[in-house]
Amino acid sequence: MEDCEIIELFFDRSEAALRDVSRKYGLYCKTIARNILNNSEEADECVNETYIRAWESIPPKRPPVLRAFLGRITKNLALNRVRSLKTENRGGGETDLSFDELDDFVSGEYSVEIEAERKEIVAALNRFLDKLPSRQRQLFVGIYWGCFNIAQLAEQHGMSPSGVSENIAKTRKQLKKYLSKRGFDI
Repeated sequence: MEDCEIIELFFDRSEAALRDVSRKYGLYCKTIARNILNNSEEADECVNETYIRAWESIPPKRPPVLRAFLGRITKNLALNRVRSLKTENRGGGETDLSFDELDDFVSGEYSVEIEAERKEIVAALNRFLDKLPSRQRQLFVGIYWGCFNIAQLAEQHGMSPSGVSENIAKTRKQLKKYLSKRGFDI
C-alpha cells in the first residue's frame, strides 16, 4: 500500500491505517527503537507508542514522508525512554557515543537566536548530505539518525566494520569543514 493511501486511512480515522503502518514500517521502527534501547520488549512498547502518536498527529498533520515521520517519532520516544530509565549501559554505549560525537554541533539550550541558528544548521546539513555519494550519505544517516551500529551498517552495505568506521570519520571531518566554511562556530 502506498504511503498516501495509508495517510488517507488516518484522515478517515480507519484503524486499518495502524495495521498497514505496522505491516509496512513496523520492522523499521522496531530496529530504530531496539538500536537505541537494546531491549526487544521495550522496543515493542516504543513502537506501539509510535503508532499511538501517529494516530494522534494525523490529522491534522500530513507528513510528506511517512517513513521519516514514523522514524522520528520512534527515535524520540526511545531516546526519552533511555533518559527516563537513566541507564548508562543501554544501547551498549554506542548510542551515547554516537550522540557525544555530534555534541560539537548540537546544543540543548533554547532561545530565539539558537532556534534560528539550528534551522540554518539543519539547512546546511541537508545541503551537505545532498552532495554526498549515496553510500556515504546512507552510512552517515544510518549512524546519526537511524541509530544503527557499525556492524549492522557493515552487513547492510557489504563492507567491513573498519571500512564503515573510516567512512563515518571521514564524513564527520568533511561536515565540520563544510560548516566552518559557512560561518558556523564549530
